[in-house]
Amino acid sequence: MAGHRRCTGNWRRPRPRRKPPAGELDAAQYELTTAETQRRAAEDEVLRLQGVKNQFDMLLSNLRESVENLAGEIEAIDGRIQEKRGPKRGGRADRGGPGR
Repeated sequence: MAGHRRCTGNWRRPRPRRKPPAGELDAAQYELTTAETQRRAAEDEVLRLQGVKNQFDMLLSNLRESVENLAGEIEAIDGRIQEKRGPKRGGRADRGGPGR
């Protein structure tokens, strides 16, 4: 078996973990608390921004609907104007009046 080492029994037991000094533990706890607070603040901001986005989505939808309605009104008004002008006879007829 080339490339394999035989276990000779000379392995070392893992050292027991030493407790970090109290100052390090306090610093780590502070960092953890700070990170959790920042995470919660970020989650709150995400929820707030999602609400704002939903409001803008509704506004955009309402504006698009208004544009469609206004386009329909413009068509209806154009149709009434054409009806009042009567049939076209070889171009624009001058009916007198200011600016015509």
